[in-house]
Amino acid sequence: MTTEWAPLYARTAAYLGGSPTPDPQIQGGSATTRCVETNRPATEPSLPAMTRKAIDLLDDDPEGFTLQVEGASIDKRDHAADICGQIGETVAFDDAIGVALDFQRSHPDTLIVVTADHAHSSQMITSSAVPAVGASYGTVQTIDGSPIRVSYGTSDTGGAATTGGSQAHTGAEVPVWASGPQAANIQGTIDQTDIFAVLNGKTPSHLPTNVAGPAGRDGTDGANGAPGSAGAAGAAGAAGPGGPAGANGTNGSNGTDGTAGAAGANGAPGAPGAAGAAGAAGRDGRDGKVTCKVTSGGKKVSCSVTYATSRSAGTARLVRGGKTVAKAKVAKAAKGKPAKFAFSARKALKKGRYTLVIGTSRTALKVA
Repeated sequence: MTTEWAPLYARTAAYLGGSPTPDPQIQGGSATTRCVETNRPATEPSLPAMTRKAIDLLDDDPEGFTLQVEGASIDKRDHAADICGQIGETVAFDDAIGVALDFQRSHPDTLIVVTADHAHSSQMITSSAVPAVGASYGTVQTIDGSPIRVSYGTSDTGGAATTGGSQAHTGAEVPVWASGPQAANIQGTIDQTDIFAVLNGKTPSHLPTNVAGPAGRDGTDGANGAPGSAGAAGAAGAAGPGGPAGANGTNGSNGTDGTAGAAGANGAPGAPGAAGAAGAAGRDGRDGKVTCKVTSGGKKVSCSVTYATSRSAGTARLVRGGKTVAKAKVAKAAKGKPAKFAFSARKALKKGRYTLVIGTSRTALKVA
């Protein structure tokens, strides 16, 4: 069973003054009344528990997911003018947001948006103030020992021991908070319908101007460009001078031809060619080299991953048919240094193809 808070109903001044023995723990409270914890029915899980289960079921989808979590009982307890019930359901909703934030810490590409679909009639007033005739109020003691009074003024709560009627919604503006990608587009006062645009990666129609978003991270250095081509060959050397004329022959006969001149020296080497253009920027360093070995009768998969850049700790998943069959923690790894991890399955892995997922890296793995 999980915790919820016992009801404490707001009542009118006429009821509190005319009732002979109102129970301050149920009817109207007092400056020393504290909200009391009780248990939800065994068949009713808490909102944070349902949020955690929903994320576990959706996490394996390779295309990501959209999950809407509603603290609907906050509205229900406000309709009933139940101060402690309303506060307790707000605490449960806050715990559910905490579950989402825990998931975001290991999945930083997650956007979380928190808002309300309407305002309600409950208002905090001075602890000694009595609202207008017909309006209901109740008083409780805060964690620091100070009294706080909450007023409801859109419906008569009646004269019974528990409240009657139903408090109404109001048209006041409601807050909206966001964390994660696109959160910079949730600023100032925006239309409620603009939240849909933000969820689809678009800019709201009334985004405040002159508000800079956070700076993006620097990309990794691109790979070195290819070496420049060789320079052109130097020009051939000039021809050497001719040999000396041959001696005259004996009388009456011609002299023999002179020998050929020696070959000219080689010309100087040509100048080096210009450097080649720089290569295109390298990809964002995400992938690493992965090796795995199946042991222990197919129940254990031992792996090693070596990254091109230093990486922080993360999670590895072994996926088959779109479903995660095992998970393992991958320790922080320095550039070029292997990080070892292992999957342990309850049963021997079936033969076939699996996909090893580490961050955005996906590697095929075959179990024979």
